[in-house]
Amino acid sequence: MQPTPNDHHHAMQRDFAWHVPAQFNMAHACAVRWAQQPDAPTRAAVIDQADLAQPATVLTYAALHAQAQQLAGVLQAQGVAVGERVAIVLPQRAHTAVAYVGTMGMGAVSMPLSQLFGADALRFRLQDSGAVAVLADRSTWPAVAAVLADCPTVRRPTCWTMRPAGAARGPRPTRRPSTGCSMRFPTSTTTGPRSRR
Repeated sequence: MQPTPNDHHHAMQRDFAWHVPAQFNMAHACAVRWAQQPDAPTRAAVIDQADLAQPATVLTYAALHAQAQQLAGVLQAQGVAVGERVAIVLPQRAHTAVAYVGTMGMGAVSMPLSQLFGADALRFRLQDSGAVAVLADRSTWPAVAAVLADCPTVRRPTCWTMRPAGAARGPRPTRRPSTGCSMRFPTSTTTGPRSRR
């Protein structure tokens, strides 16, 4: 079958190339660059509609960036360093987006863990990953607290809510595109984690 005159698929496939920058920070790409735009105080970044009977919570890019900086400051003050793993045990809410942006923005490796995990699954992932910190909220904290005694690498468990705190210190770390920014475990505990770059 011959391509039609307006079929550019072959040329697009032939000429395609990834344009990978030498330095890259996922938080900057997803949030910070948008927070630097003039409409950041009003432009919605996250719309959280947990209860359809209630108005949605809207997090603007300016608010997302500010709260992520605050969280990064908390983690830095607790000794979390670039490249260390931070488990995120949170429901799918606006503050979960803040957790990802704050963690990756400071150069740590975010590790999402389901709030539905039982004690064995949670314990295995915290132990196997070597996570040094855990972010949880009031809904997930009891499950996290129940396994912390068996997870010696976790230095800083944090039952976290969005609240004023000191902002992150120093410049935002830039990473090579080959440097992992997120670690994901498959559902089964028989296989190891997968790094996301």
